[in-house]
Amino acid sequence: MLTMSRRAVLGSAAAAAAFGLSSKLEFVLPALGATPLEPAVGLYKYKVGDVEVTAIYDGIWKKPHDPKFIKNASIDDTRQELSNAGLTTEFMPIPLTVVVLKLGDHLVMMDAGSGVGQWQSNATHLPANMAAAGIDKQLLVSADIMYVPALLAPHPEWQGSYDQDGPMAIDTRRRLIDRVIADDIAICGSHFPFPGSGTFVKDGSAYGFTPTIHA
Repeated sequence: MLTMSRRAVLGSAAAAAAFGLSSKLEFVLPALGATPLEPAVGLYKYKVGDVEVTAIYDGIWKKPHDPKFIKNASIDDTRQELSNAGLTTEFMPIPLTVVVLKLGDHLVMMDAGSGVGQWQSNATHLPANMAAAGIDKQLLVSADIMYVPALLAPHPEWQGSYDQDGPMAIDTRRRLIDRVIADDIAICGSHFPFPGSGTFVKDGSAYGFTPTIHA
């Protein structure tokens, strides 16, 4: 719905008079086009002071509509607002964007997106878009998969209270750490000993972990 203010109406009359027209000008606003679900280019760089910020697109979470998602609005309400914004209404589209900060010679990766499809199977664009951005240093963020290395490195089969699916957590933990070791990938975790990074090695059917020494 087009809403015009009093100022706009008066402006249309004044503009018509200025151009010598016999009737008021009609302002026609362009229709809101559909917003693309996926970006054409999966990276964007900008500066904040001396810090270079790179936004890297990993994919999109096609979240099913859920009446509990917005407590005080209905699914019909949220669908309407998605439509108003030119977005799909088939699901709740939630982009997964990873931010990388360049601080001098150091890169700080703020998140890990979907972990190359581990969380959302269609969100696998992070490695390619990192390469396109010129970020070739591999860094894996473990999130809560290996949340207490002192316990779970020697006992990857242990299931913590945060492991909602125990067998899946064990399998994911092993696959992740095996990949880190095989590909010599740097790894960090929110719950690793400060500064939150370290090195894993194979130790029989388990692992050894050496935290980064913070000077």
